[in-house]
Amino acid sequence: AAEAMFGRNGGALEGAPMSTLFVFDGVPVADWMALETALRGGHDGSGRLQAIREDGTTFPVDVSTTLLDRKGGSNVTLMLVRDMSEVHGLRELAESR
Repeated sequence: AAEAMFGRNGGALEGAPMSTLFVFDGVPVADWMALETALRGGHDGSGRLQAIREDGTTFPVDVSTTLLDRKGGSNVTLMLVRDMSEVHGLRELAESR
C-alpha cells in the first residue's frame, strides 16, 4: 500500500533517502532528526507533512512515529503514514462554498 501511495514499484521505498519522501515547510526532510523536529514529538511524535511521489508531485500526509525497543538489538522506529489527499480536498471544497 505504501508503494502505491508514493507511486513507487516493488521495494523502492526500502532504504530510500528521507529527503526523497517528505517535505516540511517547503524543505526536504533530510534525516530522522529533521523528521523528529518536524513532528515535534521526537520518536513518539505525529504531525502533518507533505510526501513526495516518484513523479515529484506532493500530497498531504499524517505521520506518526513510535520507537520500538528490541531486546538484544538495535531500536526500530515504526512509522505510520496516512494519505490525507481526499480529506484535504473535501475540506477545501467545503470552505469554497
